[in-house]
Amino acid sequence: MVKERAGSTFFCQGCGHESAKWMGFCQACGDRNPLVEAPKPQRSSASLRQARASDPPQELSQVSSEDGIRITTGFADLDRVLGGGLVSGSLVLMAGEPGIGKSTLLLQAAEHVARGGGKVAVGPPDQAQVRQAGPFGPRSVPDVRDGRG
Repeated sequence: MVKERAGSTFFCQGCGHESAKWMGFCQACGDRNPLVEAPKPQRSSASLRQARASDPPQELSQVSSEDGIRITTGFADLDRVLGGGLVSGSLVLMAGEPGIGKSTLLLQAAEHVARGGGKVAVGPPDQAQVRQAGPFGPRSVPDVRDGRG
């Protein structure tokens, strides 16, 4: 059995649930794999004071809605749904039934971004999807990489 140490915390590898004590299973998701130990991040009271002082609370009406430059995807409806395009550094989750064209749409958007001078990487989970996109995929654009280096 793992001994609990001061300054350590335990995490579920399945869902990320955090526990102060080691357990042989996760109480949050029921995963039967044991929790793994990780050092607890240390934050001094000075760093907390500094964080509070550098970012004081503001009224919502005073917060700027300017969130940077939007990157167009080449699809007006997709850009509209994304609030005007992609935001650099953001994450967008695409979900839907199998076969409705999620990969094809995203590959075409990636091609549009690459042709506009942006850097694009296409990676896992399934490289075969890139090949299955056929003529709709971005294989003709040199700045679209397939995640293999």
